[in-house]
Amino acid sequence: MNTIPLLLCDFYKTVHSEQYPKGLTKIVSYFTPRMSRLIGEDKLIMF
Repeated sequence: MNTIPLLLCDFYKTVHSEQYPKGLTKIVSYFTPRMSRLIGEDKLIMF
């Protein structure tokens, strides 16, 4: 079986750094899960 690595990732994420303007010195980001991976847990509190 042939595996195409390009299809095994969210490829758009690999070029995020190329979209930043030149001279950028700080990036602020946050974590937002799409779903819980814990059985019976469907909520999340970030602090």
